[in-house]
Amino acid sequence: MKTIKLLLFFAVFATVTFYSCSDSDPIENKNTVIPQKSIALRTAVNEIKKANEISGKPAKAQARTATNPFCFNFVYPLTLSLSNNTTITITSFEGLLDVLGSESPNLYVIGIGFPFQVTYGGAIHTIATEGQFIALIQYCGFNTLNFDLSQTACFEFVYPMVVMVSDDQFLELNSNAELQEYINQNNNYGINLMYPVSVNYGGEIVVINNIYEMYEMINNCDVCICTLEYAPVCVQTPVGIVEYSNLCFAMCAGYDQNDLVSCNPSTDCSITNIQVTPGVCNNATYELTINFTYSNPTAANFNVVTGSGVVVGNYNLVDLPITIPNYPLALTTVDNLHIEMTGGCIGYASWSTPNCFCNCPTNFDPVCVQTATGLVQYDNACFAECAGHSPNDFITCGIVANNFGTQLGSCFQMNYPVQVMSAGQVVSVNNNGELLQYWYPAVSAIPYMVYPITATFGNQTMTFANAAAFQAQIAASCN
Repeated sequence: MKTIKLLLFFAVFATVTFYSCSDSDPIENKNTVIPQKSIALRTAVNEIKKANEISGKPAKAQARTATNPFCFNFVYPLTLSLSNNTTITITSFEGLLDVLGSESPNLYVIGIGFPFQVTYGGAIHTIATEGQFIALIQYCGFNTLNFDLSQTACFEFVYPMVVMVSDDQFLELNSNAELQEYINQNNNYGINLMYPVSVNYGGEIVVINNIYEMYEMINNCDVCICTLEYAPVCVQTPVGIVEYSNLCFAMCAGYDQNDLVSCNPSTDCSITNIQVTPGVCNNATYELTINFTYSNPTAANFNVVTGSGVVVGNYNLVDLPITIPNYPLALTTVDNLHIEMTGGCIGYASWSTPNCFCNCPTNFDPVCVQTATGLVQYDNACFAECAGHSPNDFITCGIVANNFGTQLGSCFQMNYPVQVMSAGQVVSVNNNGELLQYWYPAVSAIPYMVYPITATFGNQTMTFANAAAFQAQIAASCN
């Protein structure tokens, strides 16, 4: 199948030609072609900057590095345009890095001269259009701007916002649903936002003035992955109640389930004490039993909705507890759902996803393997072996991330016992090893703990009322 995809990919490019040039001057102020604005170019240079740590953010495990190169390389010279309408010619990769290292929100690369050439699959290919450029970066595994805005956003747009459909046609979008629909209709292209746009990031309104700043914002989402699903939650802040589109956005802002409050304080309906009990597996599903406590219900029935926004079914309150025979299996170590009644009464629950393919422990002792698409990290050796790898495939994961797992016991000490939320229940843990079993780094920066907690940083012991305060102290003391 991959061979067929390669043949189809090569077919979109023009006739193969060869080019040679001098590297005596890596950047020249001369113009041979007229560059055009390119969203695909910003996608590519963003990946290059992350891989070479130009952005100040180290490359992620799957990022392209010296030992895992990009699947294509530019053939120089390249003609680029900057945001101040300057045109420059780049004659080497080193020259390109010099330009990218000097970028700022006021001066950045915005366009490229078509056609240009790349080396790919041992040959040189001509890229003549923006569509071919997008096809190249998609095949190489880069996230397009559309994908980043719909799948990896740890921020929320403030509506309305405007996109350019064509040179003389504009479209106003007024909700996440309208944005997602527009992205789905234009899946192979980069959405052309009309700047400035405003976003809610960490509870603050941030104005983004151009595509450079947009990618800087996207880069903040490396450890926070949220969908555009609208399942609103609210938290109490010093300036009042703040609503987030879903629980993921609230968690990315530093809150957890213990910080949630009613989005409408006048509503008396409540759903509490949700108990979720996984049962036997059945291929890609498993049995799930749900029970909860409610008061002043706004309806006689309720929906069970998965973390990805899929409605599993509608059930009657009088039938509690209910058992769902074929709950869809999540591909993450932590699963979640919300229960909603007509009228806005909502409750949330999360639990450890059952391992329906292999019986592995939940300890976090990461191992890495090299695959055809890049370096893949597994929580421990058992999960890697369940994925078909052997110990002979294990390689060094690289630089150990500075995270809760590495900071616990070194930068700070927890005062035990500590209570954590697991499968809708409160569990007490008594040491670091037990606590790390309830930490899922792909979902949250720290475990879901019940506050207040007490921790010691150096010679100072402090008590924290919520997750946001604890994470702020970690950021101040450990980074």
